[in-house]
Amino acid sequence: MYGNGADKQIFDLGRLLTLQLGRGILWTLFTLPLLRMSKGSPWQIALIAGLLLALPMNISHVIPNPIMPDPSVRLSHFIETATSNFIFGIFITHLVLWRPRPAHAPEAATANN
Repeated sequence: MYGNGADKQIFDLGRLLTLQLGRGILWTLFTLPLLRMSKGSPWQIALIAGLLLALPMNISHVIPNPIMPDPSVRLSHFIETATSNFIFGIFITHLVLWRPRPAHAPEAATANN
């Protein structure tokens, strides 16, 4: 299907890394407004962000196309990429919304006793 990696322009490591890094930055930038404007618990926001990254990008796997005509290939690729993009959305959410827990002040604990 991909020529066993024979096309050096497509499978050049430098180009692939640049492409994937650029895509990751773009999807992170697309997700930031959602994270900043959403209300709810961090897990609810993470679920929405995960679905936002997983479904729109992978909807093309549902429709037969000349690049992936075989339904089993499209389904397996859909599961693979939707899962990893969903996890990426959860990771971005927790990275952006994470706040350290406040330390308990020892004097406040002794004042109550």
